[in-house]
Amino acid sequence: MFILSAFIVYMIFTIGLSWYLTKNKQTAANYLIGGKAMGLVLLLGTNIGTVIGTGSSMGAVGNAYFNGWGGALYGMGGTIGLIIFAFTLAKGREKGFVTMTEEFASYYENNKTLKIMVTIILILAEVGWTGSHLLGGSLYLHYIVGIDLNIARFIMMALFSGAILVGGLLALAWSDTIQAVVLFTGFCFLAALSIPAAGGWDNIVSAMPETALSFLGHQKMGILPALSLMIVMVVNILSTPVYRQRAFSAQSYGQAKKSFLITSVFYFIFAFFPVIIGMAAYTIDPTITNGGLVFPHMATQVFPPLIGAVVLIAGMSATVSSGDSEAMAAVTITIRDLIPLLTGKLPPKEKMMLYSRVVSVIIVGLAYVFVLFATDLLGYIQTMVSTLLTGIVAVGILGKYWPRATWQGALGALIMSLSASLYINSQKDILAFFGNSVLPALAIAFISHIIISLYTPRPTKSHEEVELELAEERASMGL
Repeated sequence: MFILSAFIVYMIFTIGLSWYLTKNKQTAANYLIGGKAMGLVLLLGTNIGTVIGTGSSMGAVGNAYFNGWGGALYGMGGTIGLIIFAFTLAKGREKGFVTMTEEFASYYENNKTLKIMVTIILILAEVGWTGSHLLGGSLYLHYIVGIDLNIARFIMMALFSGAILVGGLLALAWSDTIQAVVLFTGFCFLAALSIPAAGGWDNIVSAMPETALSFLGHQKMGILPALSLMIVMVVNILSTPVYRQRAFSAQSYGQAKKSFLITSVFYFIFAFFPVIIGMAAYTIDPTITNGGLVFPHMATQVFPPLIGAVVLIAGMSATVSSGDSEAMAAVTITIRDLIPLLTGKLPPKEKMMLYSRVVSVIIVGLAYVFVLFATDLLGYIQTMVSTLLTGIVAVGILGKYWPRATWQGALGALIMSLSASLYINSQKDILAFFGNSVLPALAIAFISHIIISLYTPRPTKSHEEVELELAEERASMGL
């Protein structure tokens, strides 16, 4: 109960402080996009708090437990994705976009059919990511505190909802910044303690299988599965709306670019902490079968309660800061894009805050439903990303950089990549060969987009013309 009490006190403090810092700034623009005025410190804090999530902490520790240096694949892929994003996709801030759907609409003549499909996919992806963090946090509580897994899921759902409802994106940026400091420091602390707990680094190296000590664990995992896992993380950064939302909420593109580049440095350094923890855990106890439980096992079985509480808070900071950020991105897309597309009307300014809070609860509730029957964290993440987001990468890159790209080609890429991924995920032999479906799904998305675009009429509207239409819509919503 000491560990649970410490965590609850910490969460109440974090949520309360973020509410206090934003209580006089409760506007729709601040709630949904941080007022488009977040400076470097807040951007850096919320970026680190978001990118270091359940997969790159709990998932990476579990992967390192089984595959040694393969646990660093999360961080390596994420680092590459952040650098690419900083120099390319973060430029959407210069256009005044609020959501990723808006950005894509500017590339494809504001086509309604494509906007509906992109919006639904992005919302499902964010609900899926929120679910992954909810699952990770609930596994923490279930294992460490000993409460029923369903009760743990409900507690995490309540925490996510509370974190969002107090003040939206601006408040989340403050809580993410606090949690980023805690989780980075906590994981560094745990990694340092794990080495002597396992009998020293030489003992860890001698205990691990030789193949797990190969470069990024490729001999243990297989070259294609290892590459696929790293590409999943690149795809995640380039296609998940939460990172676009952070860039769009910055004071300027320069601030956004700088924040993502600095985040990439921190993420690269962080990538090695879970590897050390996972390999130390294997040295101490090589009998764990569920990779998702390796991190909480270290907190409860290896270290005393006080250190265990610090470890839990660091790990939970990763899940909560990432989970509520993903949910907030889904809320913004729902308010800005889905409601107008379905109703034909823009939400009235005076009801934007009410709509936003209601949608926040719905999004977190959907994430709760997503993970009611999930227990394999790594498998959940890889399947969700490779299925929903591979087509989004092709649509975004070709739409931005290829003038001949058409909305029909984009629609075809989304449908073909989704179909390919679902098929591959249903074929055990093919799935085992690739590790996940991201590589073939990406190839099919790009090829189908190019072929269909070449056989459909050229775009008749320029990107600049569509950007003016979208700007008028935003202005009418107070965004």
